[in-house]
Amino acid sequence: MTTAGAVAVLGCLAYGVAGLRLEVTRRDADSNVLAGRAPGSSDELIASSSNGLQQVVKNRGFNAFYTANITLGGIELPVVIDSGSPDLWVVTHEEIPAAFLSDVQADITYGSGKVGGVIAYAPFSIGSREVKNQAFISVTDASGADQLLNNGAKGLLGLGFNMPAVGINRALATTLGPDNMLETNPVATIFSQDAILPRFFTTLFGRAEDALAGPVGGDGVLTVGEYVNGMEKVADAPKLRRFIPHGEEFEAKPRWTALLEGILVHGRQISVHSAFVDVPTTDRASALLDTGTTLSAVPSYIAEEIYGRMDGAFLAENLGGAGRKDWVLPCDAVVDVSLVFGGQQFPVHPLDLSRPKIVNVDGEEPRTVCVGTYEANDKLPEYGMDMLFGGSFLLNTYTSFSFGDIEGPFMQLLSITDPEQARVEFTTRRREELARLPLELSRAEVMQLLNLSPDDHAPGSPPKDPAPANAAPDDAAPDDTTPTTKTTSSVLDGEAPNAAPEDVLMLGGGELQAGDSPWDVHGVSSLRLGFFMLCVAVLGAATFILVRRRQGRKTQNALPTHVAGWKRDD
Repeated sequence: MTTAGAVAVLGCLAYGVAGLRLEVTRRDADSNVLAGRAPGSSDELIASSSNGLQQVVKNRGFNAFYTANITLGGIELPVVIDSGSPDLWVVTHEEIPAAFLSDVQADITYGSGKVGGVIAYAPFSIGSREVKNQAFISVTDASGADQLLNNGAKGLLGLGFNMPAVGINRALATTLGPDNMLETNPVATIFSQDAILPRFFTTLFGRAEDALAGPVGGDGVLTVGEYVNGMEKVADAPKLRRFIPHGEEFEAKPRWTALLEGILVHGRQISVHSAFVDVPTTDRASALLDTGTTLSAVPSYIAEEIYGRMDGAFLAENLGGAGRKDWVLPCDAVVDVSLVFGGQQFPVHPLDLSRPKIVNVDGEEPRTVCVGTYEANDKLPEYGMDMLFGGSFLLNTYTSFSFGDIEGPFMQLLSITDPEQARVEFTTRRREELARLPLELSRAEVMQLLNLSPDDHAPGSPPKDPAPANAAPDDAAPDDTTPTTKTTSSVLDGEAPNAAPEDVLMLGGGELQAGDSPWDVHGVSSLRLGFFMLCVAVLGAATFILVRRRQGRKTQNALPTHVAGWKRDD
């Protein structure tokens, strides 16, 4: 074996063990489509710019959330990037140098608990950009974020709008008076410091299954004031203006919400409507684009349109926990959905529309069921939105969030999913995924497990008629303990009931380490594992050939057994 060959094999093995993130996207010679996505025109991942910044974000918990590295008071910390909230908070087990800790207590409540601590100030930087004195919450009570922290994050970077009724500003207003608001989003602070820097940030997320392919592999990119190279066409996409319903409670909590124009399910147009009477037309619905949530939440009539007509699908109550409602469907069922924003269709990869889950069956071995990732939630209007789209949609778009022109903030989307190739990928990858998991429960077995009769939730039955357009939200006011900005079965709230969000992060059902929860176990990336095993096999074969050659040379020519260029590290 040559020196180059040895290095190649060892490099291959190292990749399988540790992983390697490529900064360049390689394209198929005959196609612009790679890994079910439609990448841009350049092979360089990041646009070069001396003015903006770019930051690689790491995929955590098998697409559960994405973290960017920041530096706070001299300490580098991975934090979740979250467009659904405005505050920065961190949990550290060491003192942050150069940080000033105030006496003002602040907390953010989740369905499973809260994160709380004191408001502090410290120098902040991300990439090449710095903020001299950034406000954040130095968290001492992280009971609401245990599993987030267990998956490698040390906090959360809010990328939303300033909210006087949330987190840091709520605490300051309560303690010091309403005139003491701060800019709590560090990226917004960066914009305020540089009048030349374009006032937008963008996100491009990879799928864990794309670890060896795709525009960004299995990780992702956050840019501020510049675009990912090859994705500049997003600047020409329709501007999706932020929509905030009338009402003091909603205006105090502005969000990255745009108007959805429709949904296509297997090519069939599904009409949408809003609970808010002030939407411009009756066939629009308010939708939050939330990078800090794994799954998505839609009204019950939409979830039923997506899953209810599929053979073998049915709505299961209490399968994932008391009070939960999950659409169960065959694991090999291909769900075909596109969302319509700005007159454009955005296909959703079938891998993002259902996911396998492991359940414990009394007295038996664990089994697998597949559930929908667009969960039914009719309480969202209480929080100023009709729908919420997290990673199960945003993995399919390159998304630009602009703090605004003269007409105000807006969002722009560029589709990166090719629906035809995505269907092919789904079949292959889902088969590989199921091969690693326990045996799938049949519909009859699930029905028996839930004590349902065969006539309940008949598969393929027509959905119920949707509620009338402009229907008012439920009269019941949200309880103070209701989760406060993200919905869905959650990395943070375990399997809490499908409740409505409000303030911050409720990560949805990301896949955790094996053994953390029987309902939330997922396998490692099959591509990376397969690649690793292939490398082991190649290395073994190469070693066998090398030994035989050395033995032959020693016998025939009495040459030394040392092979030039090969050095073994024991």
